[in-house]
This record gives sequence, structure tokens and C-alpha cells, in this order.
Amino acid sequence: MGKYNNLLSIIIPTKNRYECLIPVVSALLKYIENDDVELIIQDNSDDNKEGLLFFEQLKDQRVKYFYHQESLSIQDNTIFAIDNAKGKYLIFIGDDDLVSPYIYDIVKFIDKKNIECLVFNAAYYWWNTVDFEKENYFHRKNALWLPINQSLEIVERYTHNELEIMLQSGAGIFSRLPKFYHGIVRRDVLEKIKERTGTYLPGSSPDIAFSTALSLVLDKYYFINFPLSVFGASRNSGGGMTARKQHYGKIEDQKFLPKNIVENWNPLIPRIWSEKTIYAQTVTEVLKVFKSNKDFNYINFYGTMLAYEPYLLKVLVPVVKSYCGLSFYDYFKVVSAFVKKKLGMWYRKLKFFSKTYDYEVLLATDVDFVMKTLKDSKTDVSKLNTK
Repeated sequence: MGKYNNLLSIIIPTKNRYECLIPVVSALLKYIENDDVELIIQDNSDDNKEGLLFFEQLKDQRVKYFYHQESLSIQDNTIFAIDNAKGKYLIFIGDDDLVSPYIYDIVKFIDKKNIECLVFNAAYYWWNTVDFEKENYFHRKNALWLPINQSLEIVERYTHNELEIMLQSGAGIFSRLPKFYHGIVRRDVLEKIKERTGTYLPGSSPDIAFSTALSLVLDKYYFINFPLSVFGASRNSGGGMTARKQHYGKIEDQKFLPKNIVENWNPLIPRIWSEKTIYAQTVTEVLKVFKSNKDFNYINFYGTMLAYEPYLLKVLVPVVKSYCGLSFYDYFKVVSAFVKKKLGMWYRKLKFFSKTYDYEVLLATDVDFVMKTLKDSKTDVSKLNTK
């Protein structure tokens, strides 16, 4: 492996969530059998006695446990995890997420093909701790979503096209960007980001910060329609808060954000933390750090926020007025963007209601059951190919 100790590092930053972390680590170790994989647990819990006891008793050399007592932002905790990882390839997941039992075999294949970044259609799992305002076939406790029409064909994509789509959408469309959060990235690519910006993570929200940064250092990446990871949603995760309609609050109250976030907040973005504002804030942070002259479409961002977060209208309106001024045409474009987003939301709701969304739904009692289900798919990695 040369300067690398392992082929793959799975990094898991975590804080105060041992009820998720411990079963996740146990399931990953049980179903991922190769010794050329390491798990980097970067713990920033207020009190790590429970975690320390678990990892001391684990006796598995594949797990590297690191603890930092001083309170950190998720940005800093993630950077520490990257620094501690020794794999040639890395994947970043949350402490309620999982990776496929077949991930090592696929990483071994892309290494032979000299692929720098691989993205994929992830699965989704709703933990039984999540509370929904209203349950349905897709949104219910223990629901495991598996992508349909899975394939082992690896397809080439180009970053410029996808980055422009994301920027013009106002950070509303980014699922097709290269990814490190639930994506596989070669270590030297992360080093390119650090060389350009001075840090591995030049933005407040790690998921879209990495995607934007990767799009600015890579010309191409690859996609496979196969669930190499599972987005988990537990009660206190972002997905869990969204299910309860609690995914917003004062910027100053979000201790996981960088300490300088308030003074660095973009005045063209409503001054509140939410799923949509932090994405727009992060993308514009990354563009600024990279000294990029690419345009961010604030009009479409306002329309997206209006559609998805109408309960934040009070803080949105003054910013829209400041941006649009006396231009009735700009106000019209905001309304048009809102209508387009609403139509898209209703279309997805119709697919959910008719059970035609692009996922098969199973019920999985716990994360061990999820991993067993993925393992039992009997994936034939000999059929991997590139296009």
C-alpha cells in the first residue's frame, strides 16, 4: 500500500450519540470482513466514559478511536477524522449511517481503474427513534429504502455540468455532484482541496461543502446505481429533525457550527440556521475560499426556501426585498422559482402516495438487520464494469 496503511478508511465523526454509534460500529465490524478496512471514530462527546468502555472491550484492530474533549464544530471534528485516517480511499458517514458489506470489493475495483471519486445511489433507513408528524408507506419507523434498478455499471460524469446545475438551482439540486459524505474519494483528491484552500473542509456544512470543493478540483468522477452506503435518520439527526419539522433555529444556538459563522454569515441569506440556508451559506463560503467567479443564483434559492420552509417567511421577506429592490421582474422570478419547486414537491408526494417512488421499502428492526439484508443480496462483484 506504500504510504497508506489500508485501502479504505470509513470516517465517523460523532458526539453524544452512543445509542447510535455503538450498534452501527458493531454491525459494520460484523458484516465487513476484510482487514484492509479501518473505521476512524472521531468522538467529541461531552463525556466519553460509555464510548471508552465499549471501544476498550472491542479488541478489533480495524477500529481507531480518537477522543477530543474540547467542544468542536462538526467541521473541525471531521477534519480531525481525516487527519487520523490512513486509507488510500475514504468515505465519510454519520454515526447513524452504514456502508455496504460489499464496499471493499468495489473500492478495490475502482483502485485498479484509477478512479478518484465514486458516487452512488444510497439506501435510506429510518431508525425506530424517529417521530413523524404523519407516517406513510415510505416515512415510518424501521423503513429501509433500497434503490430499484440496481446496476454494477460504473458511469463517467463531468463535474462542470453538475456544478452549474447546483449553482443555478441556488443549492436546491445537488444530488448528482461528486461526494465525500456518502461518497468515496481518493486521499490525494482531499489533499488537492487542502492545497487550494488551506483546509480539507472550506465550508460550514460538510456534505455540500465537500461536494462543491470536489467539483472545483475534479474534472470528472464516476457513478454507480448501487447502495454502497445507507443514510440513517435517528431522532436527533438532521433527517429526524426534518421529520418533526424542527430543522431550524438561531445561528448562535447551533454549537456544531464554526465559531466565526455569525460574523461570516452572507447578508444575502436569511440570518437563521435551517436546512436550506446552511446549504446556500456553505456553497457561497466555498466559492469565496476558492476565489471562484462562478455565480450563485439567489433568486432560485429564495424560491426554494419559500417552497420548503414557508414557516421562515418572516426572516426571508426582508432579504428578498433587499436583493430585488424595485425590480418587479426579480420578484416575478422568485415567485416562478417557488411555483416550480412546489410543483416538484407535489410530484414527489404523488409518487410517495402512489408508492411509485424509486425505492423498494422493507422493514428492518435494527441496523444489524439492515446490514444482513444488504449482505443477502449476493452481489456478484465480478460483474463490475465501467462505461
